[in-house]
Amino acid sequence: GAICRQAGFIGTLIIAQNGSRVPIPSIPSFSTPVTDINADTLFTSMNLEKGNMEIGFRNDLPVDIVDVKFELRNASDKTLLVNGTFPLIASGKVEKQVFSLDGKIVEGKLQAQLVSFSSPGSNGVPVLIDTSNSIITEIRVFNLQPITATAVWPAQNLVNQQQDFNIRGLGVFLKEALVKSGVIRFKMRSTIQDSVRFQYTLPAASKDGKTFAIQRVLPPAPPGGYSEYNQDYDFSGYLLDMSGQNKDTFNAAFNTYLVRIDSTGIQKTFSKSDHFILELGFVGIKPSYARGYLATDTLKLDNQILDLSIFEELNGQLNFEDINLEIRSENNIGADAALKLSEVY
Repeated sequence: GAICRQAGFIGTLIIAQNGSRVPIPSIPSFSTPVTDINADTLFTSMNLEKGNMEIGFRNDLPVDIVDVKFELRNASDKTLLVNGTFPLIASGKVEKQVFSLDGKIVEGKLQAQLVSFSSPGSNGVPVLIDTSNSIITEIRVFNLQPITATAVWPAQNLVNQQQDFNIRGLGVFLKEALVKSGVIRFKMRSTIQDSVRFQYTLPAASKDGKTFAIQRVLPPAPPGGYSEYNQDYDFSGYLLDMSGQNKDTFNAAFNTYLVRIDSTGIQKTFSKSDHFILELGFVGIKPSYARGYLATDTLKLDNQILDLSIFEELNGQLNFEDINLEIRSENNIGADAALKLSEVY
């Protein structure tokens, strides 16, 4: 009915035949009024690096429509977002096209318009006239990668990593170690203006049958600032597997970390320049046991003199025709060692 009211005299005749079966003559090209699309309850604006929009038309009219030209613009400044042409949308059929939104700013308030379309009519065949029949337009956006956006954000993982944590500066090549003392240090910083949930696990570290794990919620960062969390955790008593995820390396502990946000529920401004930083390290670690390759080292005990007191009770001098001196060393390091004694005098 609304279409016919825009179609002049022919449209008036069609409306007058509502409920009847009559042939529909060809309808010359005409346009429809601008239609407002309001999505600002979901987002105010999105500056997109990448994105796609799918435009679909379902023709519920009893006749084909042809040469369908449309436009979609931002309401505030009439910036053109997408436009295109559907050569034919047959009666009862759906036609869709996908358009790029790369580099465009999409607002929550939009305006859509069928700039022009026409119909060849029913080619003399009587069809049922129902003024409630319509052309349905569907708009879907997907694969959105915003540079910045003010929107109601869905729950999503920002970071989900599983990898080896390489321990630097040891000077030895260890497969495992039992930690006597020391701490594991976390420093976290977020510029995201929403609560950030952080989950960290170190499956390679266990104590009393439990894996080392922490969970924290960082509060929303203030505009232009950041929220942070710094904490040391006692790591004594943990058995640390340092053979990596595939058990084929040294000085590498497998760890996982997950950073996510819940659904905001309200509009928040996120930017591609927002970031979450995690610094993780071992501080003051001393093992009570370690297994691996300790490398080769030489310990020089220069000018170390040990007095032997076995002859203190004797007066005078003793001359030996033959004497044997037995030296016994005991190695409790857990690795082979060689001892060189320079002289005894």
